[in-house]
Amino acid sequence: MRRSLQHLAMWGAMLCLVALPAAAGTVTGMVRNGTTGQPAAGVEVDLLLLKNGMENVGSTKTDAQGLYRLENADIGQQMMLVRAVYLGVDYLQPIPPKEASAKINIKVYERTANPDAFEVLHHIIAVEPQGGSLLVGEEFDIENKTNPPKSYYRSDGSFEFQLPKGAQLNQVEAWGPSNMPVVQGTVGKGNNRYAIIFPFRPGSNGVRLSFKLNYAGNQATLRLPSLYPATVAMLLAPPTVTVNAAGFSPSGSEHGWSVYSRQGITAGKTMVVSLSGTGPPPSDNGGGSGGAGGAAPVAEVLPPRLNSVRGVLIGGFAALFLLGVFFLWWKSRSTVPAVATAGTPAATPVATPPASVAAQPIEQPNGGQSLRQSVDEIKETLFRLELRRQAGTLPEDEYLSQRQRLEKALRELVRG
Repeated sequence: MRRSLQHLAMWGAMLCLVALPAAAGTVTGMVRNGTTGQPAAGVEVDLLLLKNGMENVGSTKTDAQGLYRLENADIGQQMMLVRAVYLGVDYLQPIPPKEASAKINIKVYERTANPDAFEVLHHIIAVEPQGGSLLVGEEFDIENKTNPPKSYYRSDGSFEFQLPKGAQLNQVEAWGPSNMPVVQGTVGKGNNRYAIIFPFRPGSNGVRLSFKLNYAGNQATLRLPSLYPATVAMLLAPPTVTVNAAGFSPSGSEHGWSVYSRQGITAGKTMVVSLSGTGPPPSDNGGGSGGAGGAAPVAEVLPPRLNSVRGVLIGGFAALFLLGVFFLWWKSRSTVPAVATAGTPAATPVATPPASVAAQPIEQPNGGQSLRQSVDEIKETLFRLELRRQAGTLPEDEYLSQRQRLEKALRELVRG
């Protein structure tokens, strides 16, 4: 009888445990006004689940001290973001995976519409023929140096660009200091001119766009209007393409790209680039093209010295544009000649090098880079890989391949 009662008690306890809801994860933190340095009270803070888009699964407002707290069972289990909305501008921060109790502090800023608030440091252009079309990608490295710091934002368009005649726009992305690219809608301004409505936060920002042109007879002349002055312009093309561009000088070759550079672009200047030749031949790694014209996206596995890994799938082209990859590394060099020989690619944009970046191993830490920093960078890349998977921009086979490669590199780093 006593044993039966013990069994009943045990089963009752187990049923109670089963009936208990999953423990909710928590995310807490402070929202601070980066312009005034003071806590930001009454700011809306949302919890976003990255599953089939961005689903708002929780909202609150900061208290008088700028503090907030959100609870949800998916925190630490799913890919999630915290969003603070201030003066109509979204400020996003990722919640680290596997952390059921996270502390995320967010800075928000006052707004300015003064066009002098930002500067285009580098304008990078990459081209690659694909049959009868020419794939073109442009990336703009943008610095907001406002003091006191403010976000540059205009409701009628914060950044404008103009496409050559006959160009078909594919996609536009923009990102802030967090290096999280977000696909942008565009506002037509007439005469092939467009704008995006995006807040450029204090620090490093960027815009990337891609389009295609007719490439009949394996030749074309690009007329690229520059609406903003830029400190440096760079042009990348496959070695199978002959380039004639006034003001651009050959600056070596890197990772299968011919590199050309030019110092100082004035606003309103139209860069004229004449091209002829065919795209790079297919690679031997399974039938896909080594360049941007491949039938499948190329994995992004880059040296950890790069500050971020940013990728954009060129929709109908099924091609990965890798412009920013080149730029980020080049920008980080201690001395920048006229780009004597540009370095390795930097983080994402246009046209994929003939020798797929996916095949490149992640370099071991060198110089003053610590093991911890290298590990953290690989973990960050893994996190962004998960973001792309959740957003539906990365096929499952590519996701698995990239993840295995990154996990292998992480194990080798730890063992080393």
